[in-house]
Amino acid sequence: MKPRLRELLTDLKAAARIGHPDALAAALDRVRATPDEALPPDDLLPLGRALARLPVKSLRPLLHDPDPAVCGLAAVALAERYLQGLDAIPGDLTPAARHPNPEIRRTLARSLASSAHASPEKLRPLAEKWLAAAGKKAARLQSTGLMLFPACQPSPESIHTLLSPLQREESRAVRAALVECLSALAGRGDAESVLGLLHDWARQPDPNVWVITRALSASWAQEHAARAVAILRRLAANAGPSRAVARAVGRLGDG
Repeated sequence: MKPRLRELLTDLKAAARIGHPDALAAALDRVRATPDEALPPDDLLPLGRALARLPVKSLRPLLHDPDPAVCGLAAVALAERYLQGLDAIPGDLTPAARHPNPEIRRTLARSLASSAHASPEKLRPLAEKWLAAAGKKAARLQSTGLMLFPACQPSPESIHTLLSPLQREESRAVRAALVECLSALAGRGDAESVLGLLHDWARQPDPNVWVITRALSASWAQEHAARAVAILRRLAANAGPSRAVARAVGRLGDG
């Protein structure tokens, strides 16, 4: 463990154990004073877990801190309290799941996913609710749900049911998260489900060419080149030829 991380971890653990607002404020000030390059995203997980002994009422305000790192720590701590069955409920995670900063949303999803093996039954309702979100901030919740979804060990049926409505989303964040989600699912052994889903999308009226071609340009598709090329050719026949399709086929070596 790096010395700086060890020092911050010691400070945060002590502050959480003491539980006094001044001790917590001093420890968080040291986090705020740490340069970005010295506090990579991976470090936020152990640091946030150090705060997980604090009650929800102490953690909620930190989600609105001006420093993204502090917000990230709070998101991790709330996720831990939720997974441990303490005082955090799904609604306590919503502000982090729809936070305007995508890195905070990603930190929350990574924290939840890292404990998926221990509490998968707690993750599925969260992912399903966020994927089905509607309203003004739905895109943020949907993108967080997509980041979390592969860790939920979804069935082929749920992959089709929950992801299909998102293929037509116009939000760039949702489209990018959808491609990332499909790649993660394929990498976890669900390539057949992903290929089937992309085949269905390629046949639909006005298919999302960007999502389909990006998904089939990822490294996982190389192991399924023949089927991937067939999907791309179906896409081209349906939506018309495009550079995106041609580039994706070229990466796959024409099957």
